[in-house]
Amino acid sequence: LSSTVLQYAFNGVSTLTSASLNNLTKVSGTRALNYAFAQCSNLSSLTFGPITEIGQNAMNAMCYDCPNLTSINLSSLISIAGGGMSSAFEGCTNLKTVNLNNLTNLQGYSAMRSTFQGTGITSISLPKLSTLGDGNGLQDTFKNCTSLVSASLDGLVTISNGSYALGNT
Repeated sequence: LSSTVLQYAFNGVSTLTSASLNNLTKVSGTRALNYAFAQCSNLSSLTFGPITEIGQNAMNAMCYDCPNLTSINLSSLISIAGGGMSSAFEGCTNLKTVNLNNLTNLQGYSAMRSTFQGTGITSISLPKLSTLGDGNGLQDTFKNCTSLVSASLDGLVTISNGSYALGNT
């Protein structure tokens, strides 16, 4: 998926309850999924295919403020480039479960900045995340997650450039 293919495509569609991206393996285009499902107040199910890579600024605020979304499975995801998932699920207040178990690399400024800010996540495990690249990789990612009681970054080996890689998290 490249370019602005689904940017704002379903933004604010209150009747949308489910969406499927089952065959999607790579999101490479700038703004490809930006705000695609944002403010879909009844969206409760979003299914992803075996996505392994999210490119620069490709999924910004994709599901911003979708209060009925409860889980996200991105278990095939390996790499996120700068701004790739900034605010992707921010404000999804009932989002409790996230699977990012194969994520190994965050590169570039704000790769996951505010991604899960204000959600209902109770625990997060990023067992294979070994590298936080240039600047602010996880800044504000879990800010205002008042139900979060457990976080594991056991695979983290390298934090390069940018002292705010884990800022406000």
